[in-house]
Order: sequence, then structure tokens, then C-alpha cells
Amino acid sequence: MKFKVTPLNHQLEVIEKTRRHNHYALFWEVGTGKTYGVINIVRSKYYEALRLKRTIVLAPISTLYGWKNEWVKFSTIPENKIDVITSSGKKRISQLESALFDTETKQVKDKIIIINYEALVNTEVLDLIMKWSPEVMICDESHLLKSGAARRTKACIKISDGVRSNTGNVFLLTGTPILNSPIDIFWQFVILDGGETFTRNFIAFRQKYFIDKNGAFAGKKGYWPKWEIQEKKMPELTELIYDKASRVTKDICLDLPPLVKEIRHSELGPQQKKLYKEMEKEFITFLKVQDEITPIVAEFAMTKALRLLQICSGFVKDADGREFVLEKIPKLEILKELLEDITPDHKVIIWCSFIQNYKMIAKLCSKLKIKSVMLTGQQSTKEKQEAIDSFQMDQDVRVMIANRKAGGTGITLTAASYSIIYSRDVSLANEIQSEARNYRKGSEVHEKITKIDLITPDTVEEKVLHALTTKQKISDVIIDAYKE
Repeated sequence: MKFKVTPLNHQLEVIEKTRRHNHYALFWEVGTGKTYGVINIVRSKYYEALRLKRTIVLAPISTLYGWKNEWVKFSTIPENKIDVITSSGKKRISQLESALFDTETKQVKDKIIIINYEALVNTEVLDLIMKWSPEVMICDESHLLKSGAARRTKACIKISDGVRSNTGNVFLLTGTPILNSPIDIFWQFVILDGGETFTRNFIAFRQKYFIDKNGAFAGKKGYWPKWEIQEKKMPELTELIYDKASRVTKDICLDLPPLVKEIRHSELGPQQKKLYKEMEKEFITFLKVQDEITPIVAEFAMTKALRLLQICSGFVKDADGREFVLEKIPKLEILKELLEDITPDHKVIIWCSFIQNYKMIAKLCSKLKIKSVMLTGQQSTKEKQEAIDSFQMDQDVRVMIANRKAGGTGITLTAASYSIIYSRDVSLANEIQSEARNYRKGSEVHEKITKIDLITPDTVEEKVLHALTTKQKISDVIIDAYKE
């Protein structure tokens, strides 16, 4: 089999290894080329069958067009054989039906279909896919399928069962198969091999490999289970997982430039400080807007943490959902200085977690006459891809203002040698994924990659960053910090 792009050693090895496996997981760190790897694994399956097999790629919505671009880049499959399903409602049903079946004969088409997970909760979509009877299934970011109760997980199990009944192939891709606990692996493996490795009985799996550390308090008031892996069972569990999976990390397979991490501290402005202290102490604070006094309220510890993060980023949100930008925001001034220093010679991604921050930073870029684009959850898939292409290819576009969830998974932003975290959320997955958008294969064109965290000392921002750095459970850190 010929390659359009020469594979790296670890990619070539997995292509050879999967000749003996119908189902396999690539648990490769973000940026190590797992998309390239699986495309060429699947190409080898096509070569064996002497035809294009009916293939479904399931992925987060922000990565759909990126997947099509990768198929075109790494294979000789014609573009008209690769369909991205992005419509919604009745249009999506019509688009999918047209992609899967011949209009006149109603015969199935041998094609590659790329669709997002959430589309599967629509029973008409799922029924069409099952009728089409795919022969190859790729689940990108498979850690999203860790909950057996989720509708997308149930739908994926149904599709994968159908693929196996066609003696087909199932592949999982993720850099973070285990985010919170090894227990996360169970449903991913049910999708991968139908229960061959761990059965389909979650309770039996949990009882075999895990122990409830709070079991002595079962039945008592305030009891909650705390399942942790039995240390003596870890070797067995690991061996079973990696019989059908491989793990690749960036440090052993890529000649990447150094990743330099910096923290820039920013104090709170006078108005921010007043609001922060009151919210921290009382779960409520008040903002004077002209002649009106509006309350800013948090009912629970996690909501309180969210309100405090918003204040640190320079705005507040009241009980009616109205947002108010605060006065004299030192963090925004530091960002201004950084942009003036960085953008003449480098491109930069600015990661934000709040819509109001996009607007604030876009306004700042406009004031500085720096051309910027946005990548947010409010954009369509097409708009997101246009923003990515513009940032990657247009030298005049120096700044990408991106949401960590919308832009932090599966996309490539290697034009940037800098990333700045202006405001953050509490997701470890988003932290890992967003860092890898410009620190991956392709970033070797830069001498170094610099990540800058803008942090307000002695605030919830510092607590969250510490928890993410040490991979602690965020909810425990927040609740311990702010419970009465």
C-alpha cells in the first residue's frame, strides 16, 4: 500500500499490527498523528476488500470538516466519496439519506460518512445509519463515550454491534481514554469489541477491578460510593486494555520544539476586588449600574466558583442573565501589552470560557488594529472551519479568539507559536486538548511553543490551575475551598 505522506515509525507499526485485529484503539496523545494512523489502517482494510467499505466517522462537531480534509490529505479517495453531515432537523435527514442511498435504486452507497455524536440521539438519523449497515466505524475522542447512560453511547453500541455483524472493523481514538478513573474504559471497550474483553456487565466489571473506599458507610446518611482501582488488579486490567490498544506519547515519537509554560499574574481592579470579596464571603454581591443596584447571586459552591471566575475575567452576570463589563480590568491591560509584543512576529491563540470575553478581546484587537477571527460554540461547523483556515493560511490574521470547548478538540492551529489562557473552565479534558491545538505535529516550524496563563493570585483561578496541573478532581477542590 502506497502512502501520500510518509508515516512515522509508530504510525507504520500500528498499521502492521492492526492487520491482525478487526477492532483496535489508538490511545495516542493529542498531536501524535492518530488521525493519520487510523486513516491508513482503514485504507489497508479497503485494500484487503478490494473496494471502499461503508465507513462512518463519529466525532465532535468542531472536527467534522477537519476529518474530511485529513482523508483528502492522506488518501486518494475522491472527495465525492466523503460526505460531512452538518445540517440539522429535516435537512439533516434529507442530506443523510441522499449521502447513504442511491436516489433511484435505493441501494446503499459505498462511502465515508462523517457525522457528530449528538446527531445520533435523533432516532431517524440512527435508523438510517443502521439501514445503511456500515462496515467500518471510527469513534474519535472516544472518552466522550464513557457513560453507559448517555444516549450517544447507547447509539454507538448499537452501530458497533451492527458493524461486527458485518464482520467489519471498529476503531477508537482518544488521547485521554481515562480522565477521572480507569472505570471510564468500560463502555469504550463495549463499543470496541462488544464485551469480548470485559463483558457487557458493568456491575460485574466494577466489582472485579474496583473497590468502594466508602463501602463501610453504605446505608448511612451522607454515604456516596467512591470507586477506586484495586492495586493488585491494575496489571491485569492494563494487559487486557493494551491487547487491543496502543499508547503513544509525544515525547517518544515527535521531534517537537520546547513547550514553554509561563504564568503572568494580574491583580483585580478596585471594582473587581469589591465584587470578588463580597461574592466569596456571602454568595451574593451588588453592582451599581447608573441608578440601578443589581444583585449578582450564586446558590451553590460550583455556581459561586463560576461567578468568581467571571469577575476575574472582567464581567458579571446578574440573576436576569444580563452581563456587565467591569471598570479598569488589569488582566485586559496585560493582554493588550502581550498582543502588542507578540503579534508583529507571531500568531497567538487566546483561549476564553465566556462569550463576553470574546467580545471584550475582539474589541481590544480592533482597537489595536490586529486582525482576528473567532472560534466559538455559537458558530456553524462551516463557519468554524472558515475561521480555522483563515487563521492557518492568512498571514494578516494574527489572533484566534477561541472557546476551549468549541476549539479545543481535534483541530489544528499550528500557525500559532503562542497561546494565552485569558479565562478558563474547570475541565481537565479541555485543558489537555486546547494545549495540543498548537503543540502537535506541524509545530516544529517554530523554535518554541509558549503557553501563557493569565492568573489572578489568591483567587479561584489559582485554585483551578493548581487542581488541573495536579489532576485533582475540580469539584472537590472548589467545594472544599468554598463550603461554609
